[in-house]
Amino acid sequence: MFQEGMMPTAAGPKDPVMEAAVYAAQIKGHEKIRVYHNDGHVLFEGTPREVANFWGIGGLARVEEVGSIADAEGQTIVKINNTNESGSIARNKVEMIMGALAMDIEDADIAQDRAAGCTLSPEEQEAELRRCYSIKKQVEAKHGEKLQEHLLMMSLGINPENEEPLFRTVSGEVGHNFEAHGIEKNDQLEKLLALLENGINKEKPFSTAPFELPPTERGVAMAEHKVGSGVCYQSGMAVVTGGYREGLVERGIKYVFINDVYAELLAPLRKLFPQYKIHLLSFQKEVLDTEFVEHN
Repeated sequence: MFQEGMMPTAAGPKDPVMEAAVYAAQIKGHEKIRVYHNDGHVLFEGTPREVANFWGIGGLARVEEVGSIADAEGQTIVKINNTNESGSIARNKVEMIMGALAMDIEDADIAQDRAAGCTLSPEEQEAELRRCYSIKKQVEAKHGEKLQEHLLMMSLGINPENEEPLFRTVSGEVGHNFEAHGIEKNDQLEKLLALLENGINKEKPFSTAPFELPPTERGVAMAEHKVGSGVCYQSGMAVVTGGYREGLVERGIKYVFINDVYAELLAPLRKLFPQYKIHLLSFQKEVLDTEFVEHN
């Protein structure tokens, strides 16, 4: 979308989403990136993909330590400060830049997986299905009796391995615009595969609720949607949603969010179902915020 070297225009207030996308494009344009600590030492060094992964597995918790992001030679791409002083960006925008970088990489991965999925033979489809079931067994073996607890923690943006913040969930102001349905109870993989293969059966009951709600609206929605918190169930294997202000049953599934505990399912599901936009649950904020901004 943006070419390396493009910068936000100085005239008028900067659009924060566009500004983040510009910086993300600049970062992605380099083979190696350095993330510097406030005191000047290198906090992390790697490819743009590795930087995005670093951020996704704990970098968020260290946002107060980040002083700048530079190329492999140490030339500053973006300087970070606590205020919007000249030549720097406010610290609270770092997450948006890293989110935009992760989304750029995610979009490239999706395009690649979709292209592969469009050419799958029946035998290859069977192989990807077997891979899904194998991943499910591996996850169950790894997490054991704590699987449900770990799914719940991940749905709240908490890393179950160290109980530290892992990602930020979408706000209620954005999330209430997306009608959703969570995969729950028994046989979740079977339910998810059937739903993605056949779509929503409009002749049968199908529960939906907002992806998220503002805190002030949760109490009212609890009775209306008959869901414990007034929002869709997110502590299972996956959540499916419609587009912005689109009825999920009427318009169909647009997004599929896979709980990060089952992250390995992402690749085979994308190949099997290229018609959907399939992401990890940890990308909910970037994905839904982006569509929200596009419509407002």
